[in-house]
Amino acid sequence: REIIKLDPYAVLANGDPSRLAINSRVYLIQQLISMEKNDPLFRRNDAWRRFSITGFFTPEIIEFVRPLLTDRGEGHLNGLLLELLYGVQEALALADTLSSIICDTTRNQHTRWLAADCLLSLRNYDIGHHLDWLIQEASPDSLLIASRIIMDDDTVSYPDAYLGAFLRACACLYHDGQGYDLDT
Repeated sequence: REIIKLDPYAVLANGDPSRLAINSRVYLIQQLISMEKNDPLFRRNDAWRRFSITGFFTPEIIEFVRPLLTDRGEGHLNGLLLELLYGVQEALALADTLSSIICDTTRNQHTRWLAADCLLSLRNYDIGHHLDWLIQEASPDSLLIASRIIMDDDTVSYPDAYLGAFLRACACLYHDGQGYDLDT
Protein backbone atom coordinates (compact mmCIF):
# COMPACT_ATOMS: atom_id res chain seq x y z
CA ARG A 1 0.00 0.00 0.00
CA GLU A 2 2.85 2.39 0.70
CA ILE A 3 4.34 1.80 -2.73
CA ILE A 4 0.92 2.25 -4.34
CA LYS A 5 0.40 5.45 -2.39
CA LEU A 6 3.85 6.73 -3.35
CA ASP A 7 3.29 6.36 -7.13
CA PRO A 8 0.19 4.45 -8.26
CA TYR A 9 0.87 5.07 -11.94
CA ALA A 10 4.34 3.55 -11.64
CA VAL A 11 2.83 0.46 -9.98
CA LEU A 12 0.41 0.14 -12.87
CA ALA A 13 3.00 0.89 -15.56
CA ASN A 14 6.00 -1.01 -14.23
CA GLY A 15 4.58 -3.62 -11.90
CA ASP A 16 2.26 -6.56 -12.29
CA PRO A 17 -0.98 -5.20 -10.83
CA SER A 18 -2.85 -8.42 -11.64
CA ARG A 19 -0.95 -10.07 -8.79
CA LEU A 20 -2.38 -7.64 -6.26
CA ALA A 21 -5.18 -8.70 -3.95
CA ILE A 22 -8.63 -7.31 -4.81
CA ASN A 23 -8.52 -4.71 -2.03
CA SER A 24 -5.08 -3.55 -3.23
CA ARG A 25 -6.38 -3.26 -6.80
CA VAL A 26 -9.23 -1.09 -5.54
CA TYR A 27 -6.72 0.95 -3.55
CA LEU A 28 -4.58 1.36 -6.68
CA ILE A 29 -7.55 2.72 -8.61
CA GLN A 30 -8.47 4.99 -5.70
CA GLN A 31 -4.95 6.37 -5.69
CA LEU A 32 -5.13 6.94 -9.45
CA ILE A 33 -8.35 8.90 -8.85
CA SER A 34 -6.56 10.96 -6.23
CA MET A 35 -3.59 11.46 -8.57
CA GLU A 36 -5.91 12.72 -11.31
CA LYS A 37 -7.51 15.21 -8.91
CA ASN A 38 -4.09 16.67 -8.14
CA ASP A 39 -2.77 16.44 -11.70
CA PRO A 40 -5.50 15.75 -14.31
CA LEU A 41 -2.93 15.18 -17.08
CA PHE A 42 -0.77 12.84 -15.03
CA ARG A 43 0.18 10.66 -18.00
CA ARG A 44 1.85 13.50 -19.88
CA ASN A 45 3.99 12.06 -22.71
CA ASP A 46 3.39 8.53 -21.50
CA ALA A 47 0.02 8.17 -23.24
CA TRP A 48 1.60 5.88 -25.87
CA ARG A 49 2.46 3.23 -23.25
CA ARG A 50 0.67 -0.10 -23.31
CA PHE A 51 0.12 -2.12 -20.17
CA SER A 52 0.13 -5.78 -19.39
CA ILE A 53 -2.67 -6.30 -16.92
CA THR A 54 -4.04 -9.70 -17.84
CA GLY A 55 -6.19 -10.89 -14.98
CA PHE A 56 -6.46 -7.47 -13.31
CA PHE A 57 -10.16 -6.99 -14.07
CA THR A 58 -12.21 -9.33 -11.94
CA PRO A 59 -15.98 -8.87 -11.55
CA GLU A 60 -15.37 -6.82 -8.39
CA ILE A 61 -12.95 -4.49 -10.16
CA ILE A 62 -15.28 -4.18 -13.17
CA GLU A 63 -18.07 -3.02 -10.86
CA PHE A 64 -15.72 -0.61 -9.10
CA VAL A 65 -14.64 0.88 -12.44
CA ARG A 66 -18.15 1.18 -13.92
CA PRO A 67 -19.05 4.53 -12.27
CA LEU A 68 -15.62 5.93 -13.11
CA LEU A 69 -16.28 5.40 -16.80
CA THR A 70 -19.42 7.53 -16.64
CA ASP A 71 -17.41 10.42 -15.18
CA ARG A 72 -16.83 13.13 -17.75
CA GLY A 73 -13.68 14.44 -16.13
CA GLU A 74 -11.11 16.24 -18.22
CA GLY A 75 -8.20 14.22 -16.93
CA HIS A 76 -6.43 11.13 -18.18
CA LEU A 77 -7.99 8.52 -15.89
CA ASN A 78 -11.06 7.83 -18.01
CA GLY A 79 -8.99 7.23 -21.14
CA LEU A 80 -6.49 5.14 -19.19
CA LEU A 81 -9.24 2.86 -17.88
CA LEU A 82 -10.67 2.45 -21.38
CA GLU A 83 -7.22 1.56 -22.71
CA LEU A 84 -6.74 -0.97 -19.94
CA LEU A 85 -10.10 -2.57 -20.77
CA TYR A 86 -9.14 -3.11 -24.42
CA GLY A 87 -9.10 -6.84 -25.15
CA VAL A 88 -10.33 -7.74 -21.65
CA GLN A 89 -13.22 -10.15 -22.12
CA GLU A 90 -14.55 -9.32 -18.65
CA ALA A 91 -15.40 -5.89 -20.11
CA LEU A 92 -18.44 -7.56 -21.67
CA ALA A 93 -20.11 -6.78 -18.32
CA LEU A 94 -19.54 -3.09 -19.17
CA ALA A 95 -21.05 -3.29 -22.66
CA ASP A 96 -24.00 -1.04 -21.78
CA THR A 97 -21.71 1.56 -20.20
CA LEU A 98 -19.32 1.46 -23.15
CA SER A 99 -22.25 1.72 -25.56
CA SER A 100 -23.54 4.81 -23.78
CA ILE A 101 -20.07 6.38 -24.06
CA ILE A 102 -20.00 5.74 -27.82
CA CYS A 103 -23.40 7.41 -28.22
CA ASP A 104 -22.70 10.32 -25.85
CA THR A 105 -22.30 13.41 -28.01
CA THR A 106 -20.92 15.38 -25.04
CA ARG A 107 -17.89 13.11 -24.86
CA ASN A 108 -14.75 13.92 -26.76
CA GLN A 109 -13.90 11.94 -29.88
CA HIS A 110 -10.95 10.14 -28.28
CA THR A 111 -13.04 8.80 -25.39
CA ARG A 112 -15.79 7.63 -27.73
CA TRP A 113 -13.18 6.03 -29.99
CA LEU A 114 -11.60 4.16 -27.05
CA ALA A 115 -15.01 2.85 -25.96
CA ALA A 116 -15.66 1.61 -29.50
CA ASP A 117 -12.25 -0.08 -29.51
CA CYS A 118 -13.11 -1.87 -26.26
CA LEU A 119 -16.33 -3.20 -27.75
CA LEU A 120 -14.61 -4.16 -31.01
CA SER A 121 -12.09 -6.18 -29.00
CA LEU A 122 -14.79 -8.29 -27.34
CA ARG A 123 -15.65 -11.70 -28.67
CA ASN A 124 -19.37 -12.39 -28.92
CA TYR A 125 -20.38 -8.74 -28.99
CA ASP A 126 -22.20 -7.29 -31.98
CA ILE A 127 -21.05 -3.69 -32.19
CA GLY A 128 -22.74 -3.25 -35.56
CA HIS A 129 -26.02 -2.24 -33.95
CA HIS A 130 -24.41 1.09 -32.97
CA LEU A 131 -23.93 2.03 -36.60
CA ASP A 132 -27.52 3.15 -37.21
CA TRP A 133 -27.29 5.62 -34.36
CA LEU A 134 -23.83 6.86 -35.32
CA ILE A 135 -24.82 7.35 -38.96
CA GLN A 136 -27.99 9.19 -37.96
CA GLU A 137 -25.99 11.44 -35.64
CA ALA A 138 -23.82 12.24 -38.68
CA SER A 139 -21.31 14.34 -36.78
CA PRO A 140 -17.65 14.17 -37.78
CA ASP A 141 -16.91 12.26 -34.55
CA SER A 142 -19.72 9.73 -34.96
CA LEU A 143 -18.91 9.07 -38.60
CA LEU A 144 -15.25 8.55 -37.78
CA ILE A 145 -16.24 6.01 -35.13
CA ALA A 146 -18.69 4.38 -37.57
CA SER A 147 -15.92 4.09 -40.16
CA ARG A 148 -13.71 2.42 -37.57
CA ILE A 149 -16.44 -0.08 -36.77
CA ILE A 150 -17.10 -0.82 -40.46
CA MET A 151 -13.39 -1.32 -41.18
CA ASP A 152 -12.54 -3.32 -38.06
CA ASP A 153 -15.66 -5.41 -37.49
CA ASP A 154 -14.69 -8.52 -39.39
CA THR A 155 -17.66 -10.48 -38.05
CA VAL A 156 -20.18 -8.69 -40.30
CA SER A 157 -20.37 -7.96 -44.01
CA TYR A 158 -22.45 -4.81 -44.33
CA PRO A 159 -24.86 -4.64 -47.28
CA ASP A 160 -24.18 -2.15 -50.07
CA ALA A 161 -27.31 -0.15 -49.21
CA TYR A 162 -26.09 0.25 -45.66
CA LEU A 163 -22.64 1.34 -46.77
CA GLY A 164 -24.29 3.74 -49.21
CA ALA A 165 -26.20 5.37 -46.34
CA PHE A 166 -22.93 5.73 -44.46
CA LEU A 167 -21.21 7.34 -47.44
CA ARG A 168 -24.13 9.72 -48.02
CA ALA A 169 -23.90 10.79 -44.37
CA CYS A 170 -20.16 11.34 -44.84
CA ALA A 171 -20.82 13.42 -47.95
CA CYS A 172 -22.98 15.76 -45.86
CA LEU A 173 -19.87 16.69 -43.90
CA TYR A 174 -18.60 18.41 -47.01
CA HIS A 175 -21.85 19.87 -48.28
CA ASP A 176 -20.96 23.08 -50.05
CA GLY A 177 -24.43 24.60 -50.29
CA GLN A 178 -24.76 23.65 -53.98
CA GLY A 179 -28.00 21.82 -53.21
CA TYR A 180 -27.05 18.43 -54.58
CA ASP A 181 -29.35 15.51 -53.84
CA LEU A 182 -27.76 12.83 -51.66
CA ASP A 183 -30.51 10.33 -52.38
CA THR A 184 -29.49 9.89 -56.01
